[in-house]
Amino acid sequence: MKNFTYRSHDEKENIEEILRQRKRKVNRQQIVAATVLGVILIILGLYVGRKVVYSDFDGYIHVDAN
Repeated sequence: MKNFTYRSHDEKENIEEILRQRKRKVNRQQIVAATVLGVILIILGLYVGRKVVYSDFDGYIHVDAN
């Protein structure tokens, strides 16, 4: 019984609201982090793709129109 603490209904609702706010904040942070990571991966993919194309074709691509 040493650790027993009585919490009123208002305190329980307040704690639940704090937990909801924290979950929303974490979800928002995960969305932002995923978006930033996605943008970085897209930029890296474009960079690597261009390097591969220019190393294969020396930067000059001509269409052979016969």
